[in-house]
Amino acid sequence: MTGTTKRALRVIDHVANSGGGIKYVLRLLDNLRESWQVQLCAQPVALERYRQAARGMPLDFRRTWPLNLAPVLADRSPRFAQWLARRSNSHRAWSYQVRAPNLDDGGVSFFPWLHRHDLRNFQGHGLGVFHDAIFFRMPELIGADALAMETDNLHAWFEKLDMIVVTSRHTTRRLLDIAGQGWASKIAVIPVADFDGTANLPDPGPASTRRFGRYLVMPAVASVHKNHRVLLQAMRRSVGQWNLVLTGDGTLLNPGGPLSRLVAESGIADRVFGLGHIKKELVARLIADAEALVMPTLGEGGGSFPVCEAIVAGTPVIASNLDVIEEQLERMRARATLFEPTSVDALVQALDRLAENPDSFHHLAREQVDKLRLRTWEEVARDFAKLFETLFPGGRG
Repeated sequence: MTGTTKRALRVIDHVANSGGGIKYVLRLLDNLRESWQVQLCAQPVALERYRQAARGMPLDFRRTWPLNLAPVLADRSPRFAQWLARRSNSHRAWSYQVRAPNLDDGGVSFFPWLHRHDLRNFQGHGLGVFHDAIFFRMPELIGADALAMETDNLHAWFEKLDMIVVTSRHTTRRLLDIAGQGWASKIAVIPVADFDGTANLPDPGPASTRRFGRYLVMPAVASVHKNHRVLLQAMRRSVGQWNLVLTGDGTLLNPGGPLSRLVAESGIADRVFGLGHIKKELVARLIADAEALVMPTLGEGGGSFPVCEAIVAGTPVIASNLDVIEEQLERMRARATLFEPTSVDALVQALDRLAENPDSFHHLAREQVDKLRLRTWEEVARDFAKLFETLFPGGRG
C-alpha cells in the first residue's frame, strides 16, 4: 500500500464462527493492520465473540446490525432459535442480510466468512472468503432449508463481489462444481498459514496434561463431519490402550448430548476426557504431549489447523486421506499416516501400527520438523494485500 492515508477495510462478519473462523480472521487482520484501517463490523453477539478472542488486539470494533433481526435473536437465544426452526417458512430466515455500505468513504468491504451472509442488497467493491463446501456433500449437517439458503447466497456472492478467495485447490474444484465453471475467473486461491503462533503463548507445562496419562488427542468441534464416531469405535478395537482427550466446542460431554451418547455407546467412556473449548496454549501443550493427534475428519476447507500444529510440534499425525489434507501436507513438505475416514478398520490398522511401534512414529515425526516449509500469516496477509491492490488500485475502493 502507498500513500499516507490508509484505506478503510470494512470487515463484515455476523457469524463469528467459534471453530477455525475467528482464529483465521484475527490472525489475518493482525497482519493487515499495517496496510489498512481495519473496521471489524458485526452484530452484537458475534462482536462480543471477537472481543473475547482478540484479547486486547487494537481493532476498531463496530456494532453493525444486519437488515433482518431473526438470525441475531437466534444467535442470542436458543429458545428463539428453536421457535424459528419450527415457524419459519423461508430458508432465508437464517441468513444475515447485509446492509449496503456507505459508498462515500472509498473503503473496501471484506467478508472473511461468507457463509450465512445474504449480499442481495450489497453495493460497491468487496471481496469474500469461501471456506468449506462440505455441507453441499453432507446436507444433513445444516438441513435442507439451510442448504437452500446457502445455495441462494452463493449465486449472490459471485454476482456482487469482485473476487472470492478460497483456501485450497480442493475447495476451488468443489465450489466450481456447485456454482458452475463460468465463475472460475472470480476465484483466487490463498492458502492459510501452517501454524497459529502458539509458540509465543505461555506454556502451561507438562503438569497440565499429566492427569490424562498416555493419550491421543483430537481438537475438533463436536460436529458430524469431524467424525468422532469412527475414532471412538476404532479405539475400542485397537490393541493400543491410550486415553482420548477431546477439545473444542461441544466436547464437554454433558449428559444427553450427541457426543456424550457416542462416547457411552463406544464402551470406552472411562478412557475419554472431554474438555470443551479451552485456551490455545493448553491445546498446544496437549498436542505436544500426545502419543498422536488423530483427525478423522470427513471434510475441510483449507486443511486442518490441529494437523499443522501437531506436525510443527513433532507429534505423530494420523489423519483422513482427503485430497485437502494431502494438499496441506504437500505444501508443508510433511508426512503423516493417512487412512480412509469412513472405515473403522482402516483407522484400527493405523492405531495398531502406532501401538506396536511407537518409537518409529515419534522418530519420523520429530525428524521432519527441521525440514518443513511453513507458510506464515505474514505471507497470507501479503497475498491478500496484493490481491486487494490488484482489484482496488489507486488508494480508493
